[in-house]
Amino acid sequence: MAEASQSGLSGKRIVITRAAVQSEALARELSARGAIPVVLPLVSFADPEDFAPLDAAIAGIQRFDWIILTSAQAVRALAKRGKEVMRSLMYSESELRIACVGPATAEAARQAGLPVEYVAVTHTGAGLAEELGNRLQGARVLLPRSDRANQDLPQALKRHGAQVTEVIAYRTLRTNCKRCKINWRSRRLVPSLRTPCAKQVSGASSWQKRRRRRQSSKR
Repeated sequence: MAEASQSGLSGKRIVITRAAVQSEALARELSARGAIPVVLPLVSFADPEDFAPLDAAIAGIQRFDWIILTSAQAVRALAKRGKEVMRSLMYSESELRIACVGPATAEAARQAGLPVEYVAVTHTGAGLAEELGNRLQGARVLLPRSDRANQDLPQALKRHGAQVTEVIAYRTLRTNCKRCKINWRSRRLVPSLRTPCAKQVSGASSWQKRRRRRQSSKR
């Protein structure tokens, strides 16, 4: 990796609007490249209002042929609930296979101890369904995901003959910061950085201070 001072991102302030739990790795990488990441989450995650469908799916996990995972958050929510109800998601003689929408989701699944059978080349849910194709015919598929997820994926899975059990593993919530919403809609992100939910990464802040000291010493 090039030194931060040689990066095209050097000194640039970059707003990360993903949920805070998803922002850490990206913020760290941006900081390492000399940028000043500002975490300004426009969404957050919460447990489902009713755990019963998810719990039932976990309790009957052995009856499924596939688990389709579309985000790292879906992985975290599924694994977390499995631990809470003291149920294993994988068994030694299980034929359950796991497919992920992309490499980040696959990495989260592996870290949770879930063996990944397939990672989509086209990183969309519909693309994943198309790639699995005939393997879905007659397959019992568990689809844990957000309460705000669209219906493209389950419809695509059903078109290929899958029997889909869709459960809410987590809820996606909008930010409660009204000032952030107003500024985001009007594309005025700089004022948003002053709102309580904005957080400048400390590593980036330290780097900025060092950069200023170097510039001052050259004068």
